[in-house]
Amino acid sequence: MPKRSRSAARGAGGGGKSADDKTVVKLSHTLSISEEEVKKMIESKGNDGPPPTSRRGRSEAPKEVKKEDTGVSASSAWADFMDDEGAEEGVKLESKVSKAAELVGKNNKYLKVKSDSMEKEEEGREGILIQTGTLDWDTVGRSKKNASEVGTLDIMEPTVLTRSVFGGRKVRLVAASCTSCHSFAVDVEGKLYGWGRNEAGQLGNGETKTVTTPTLVETNAKNWSNRKIVSVAVGKSHSVVLDDLGEGWSVGKNEHGQLGIGSQTDANVLTWKQMKFQDNKVSKLMKVACGENFTVALNEEGIVFTTGLSEFGQLGNGETGEYFVTASKLAFTNESKLTQRRNFVRRDLNFREGDEPEVLVDSMEVRIGSIACGKNHTVAIECQREKNAPVRVFTWGSGNYGCLGHKVQKDEHYPRYVETIKGPMFTSNQPVHCSAGSTCTMIRTSQGHVYYWGKHRSVGEAQMYPLILDFLANNGHEARAYDAGNSHVVISTKEAITVSYGQGPYGELGFGSEGAKSSSQPSFIDTLNSVKVGSIACGYGHTLVLAENAEDVEGMDAFEGGKVVKGGAEKGAKKAKA
Repeated sequence: MPKRSRSAARGAGGGGKSADDKTVVKLSHTLSISEEEVKKMIESKGNDGPPPTSRRGRSEAPKEVKKEDTGVSASSAWADFMDDEGAEEGVKLESKVSKAAELVGKNNKYLKVKSDSMEKEEEGREGILIQTGTLDWDTVGRSKKNASEVGTLDIMEPTVLTRSVFGGRKVRLVAASCTSCHSFAVDVEGKLYGWGRNEAGQLGNGETKTVTTPTLVETNAKNWSNRKIVSVAVGKSHSVVLDDLGEGWSVGKNEHGQLGIGSQTDANVLTWKQMKFQDNKVSKLMKVACGENFTVALNEEGIVFTTGLSEFGQLGNGETGEYFVTASKLAFTNESKLTQRRNFVRRDLNFREGDEPEVLVDSMEVRIGSIACGKNHTVAIECQREKNAPVRVFTWGSGNYGCLGHKVQKDEHYPRYVETIKGPMFTSNQPVHCSAGSTCTMIRTSQGHVYYWGKHRSVGEAQMYPLILDFLANNGHEARAYDAGNSHVVISTKEAITVSYGQGPYGELGFGSEGAKSSSQPSFIDTLNSVKVGSIACGYGHTLVLAENAEDVEGMDAFEGGKVVKGGAEKGAKKAKA
């Protein structure tokens, strides 16, 4: 359990400091003024204003963020500090957290979280399903093909996928993930379609045979036919869907408890099972995301629930719970039911190994609106409380390649505030959506800017903290849809321009059979030129796209009857016109 008080200031040598000294050092770091100036301010409680001095910087501070003169008086700075740190005389931080929880319980002032299907419906982003990347699911990630071995199931450029299966209906949701070789689509009527690798029964059709192309998923779950799917997510070998009553259903591999059905077993679950809550209190679920072997869900109030593997802290419960089963076998205290996570923390930029994080003063008030999972990490964006109020981003789990954005490759066992995503530049350009690849993370802001950190290629350096993708922002493009897969990134803009980069040995970059199989820089996907894209989902070896307008894909290649049907002259005419 993290401490709910201010972190002790770190001094050279081993000498300790008194409580007053700790406060002085902490306030000195926070306000970027000397300790002597802080002491004078404390004595006057800010009434005399700040001593005349220039601000000093810290080498540990983010170099890309410059301090600005906000015009805030010393008394305001003092009040803000005392409020943020819970250090008012006679008031303990624990009591502030308790009061916050009580306030939220009596008056929930947050907007209800929207389901994925509600968001798509309001934005009008349903469309025609397109895939680039292989349909030869049994070979993905297991064997490499040379040019002579490329077959009819290897799709190297965007292709309309079995339109006839959907009976003329558009698709509203698509789901894939950086670790999955299977995918799902949900049409505008809320019906579920699955395809891909199925050896653990993750497609929920009661079998373990591979399904090449989208196929309607039948299930024996109670009253399933009368419900619509509003959110769907996939892990490496498990799948989770939420229906319009807010109930969660899962299927597939469950050796780490990732299905959240109350058990943890090596046996594959071949039929959909209803998810359970740790406290047995029913909560209406609205959104779900899956990592390789864990699951994260949001209820309608924006409260986070997790279940599954805890090896890297991806459950957000403050521990991995590792222990030895035998002298040579390590295990972890995983969860097998959906469990609430209410502790959101921060760390001082100067924290040392072994330091406990601080629970945010308003931790119990935090409500999340967007979630995404990488292989072993999670990113979450806070619901905006009121207009122009700051929106925080939290990450936790494995910190490989800096994918958590905290400038270190360190695992985080609680949802930790990404403190570089704050300040004036985000006041009117708040984070609104997040996405994650295996070891990279992205967020999109209200103005269509995308920030990236981590690493998605096997070569090159990792980006250790959030950095804006300037190839979009500097050219006036606003990102509309985007996602990251196992080793690639795809982004589409409001201007109907779609780019991809990374590694794409299976055609997931969409550059065509004669195009490059990798790209260190964003490159245009010519086939999607002038195609308005509503959604993108990147999987392992494939990319899914929803094209909003049927006329945009006229003449595009289509996969029907087990093979690609060329668009022919009509396609050529469209390209020439573009």
